[in-house]
Amino acid sequence: MMEPFENFDFWAFFNSNGEGAHPVFAGVKSSLEINPTQGVDWIAFQNFLDRNKGEYIFCAFSYELKNDIEELTPASNPHYSFPKLLLIVPEHIGEVQPDTNLIDWEEGTLPSDVLLKKRISDLLKNPLNKKRNVYASFSRNEYVDRAKMLLENIRLGNIYEVNFCQEFICPDVDINSWDLYQSLNEKTQAPYSAFVKYKGNRLLCASPELFLRKEDGILRSSPIKGTVRRSKNAAEDLELSIALAKSEKERAENIMIVDLVRNDFSRIAKKGSVEVEELCAIKSFKTVHHMVSTVKAEIEQETDLAKILKATFPMGSMTGAPKISAMELAQQAEGTPRGIYSGSIGYILPNGDFNFNVVIRSLFYDTERKELNFKTGSALTAKCDPEMEYDECLVKAKALIDSVNGQLVTKSKI
Repeated sequence: MMEPFENFDFWAFFNSNGEGAHPVFAGVKSSLEINPTQGVDWIAFQNFLDRNKGEYIFCAFSYELKNDIEELTPASNPHYSFPKLLLIVPEHIGEVQPDTNLIDWEEGTLPSDVLLKKRISDLLKNPLNKKRNVYASFSRNEYVDRAKMLLENIRLGNIYEVNFCQEFICPDVDINSWDLYQSLNEKTQAPYSAFVKYKGNRLLCASPELFLRKEDGILRSSPIKGTVRRSKNAAEDLELSIALAKSEKERAENIMIVDLVRNDFSRIAKKGSVEVEELCAIKSFKTVHHMVSTVKAEIEQETDLAKILKATFPMGSMTGAPKISAMELAQQAEGTPRGIYSGSIGYILPNGDFNFNVVIRSLFYDTERKELNFKTGSALTAKCDPEMEYDECLVKAKALIDSVNGQLVTKSKI
């Protein structure tokens, strides 16, 4: 069965995070695309935004944008084709009404009933009862060895914390990616989920994390550090969340990243306006409990997005601290670039405010190669146990593996 808007090279759907209708974009009025091998011209980037003030603008920022911000050496052997940077002024803007799952389009230019009809029975063109191999980039022993290298750098004082990620690949799979997104979204109910089609790329994002929101001159970021599984047993589930709240290790990880975000914000904020709005709060999602903090700052209305990104990107929760050293060492351990994973997608509103998530808990589908891949990561600090960090990666990967009826194979096929 065809996906919605099959004739468009681009369309995107965003979860509204419980705040009304879900934004949806389709078609391209104008765009700026920077491919993975190209450098970013920040003047051209800001000029594009300035020319399109008063418009909705879809934005996608690959984690590899870090190389243009900090002049880092790119990683080799990419397993992705998504652009490094993508800005799109959509041709059509709509809102999906949660009560009807129908779309209200500006100017009524597209049918209103084509998008959110569920076709889960047609989820995979290959039978759902057929198990699919999902290949991990590292075995448990390989992960632990690389984590120990990073921990040695922590012991030497080169870094204090680092986010270490691994990749999973599911080859030779023929799917309806929109249906798969809906299935994944039902499993996770993540507040910053989104679906993006761009040419042959599909991004199925079930993110629980806010990177940046700008609203009325206030900038907010809500880094997540600290994760534990949910339990179907209510008493055990409560015990797990209480243990997470009391964990000195998890609190230390979270507070390190809060300090990093405060420092990033201080580079662009009005003097004295940076504050921690919420520290180490426990938030419960459908499959996991998370420890979440929120940092906010006041900025001048004329502060442009290029300046904001250069001060804050990539988000500290996906790098570590100090940020540059952590990024360099993580790349060395991981061996391949992250692509759009650990990056951000979102949109700018006509009034200049914006919402950008953190691209985690996400599937990436290459329609030409018929290949799904995703990544998960965890934060390493001096007190961490590499074995437990590996298990945390698998906890985060479980919903993604289950969504394709997968079975994990730890011998790499990458």
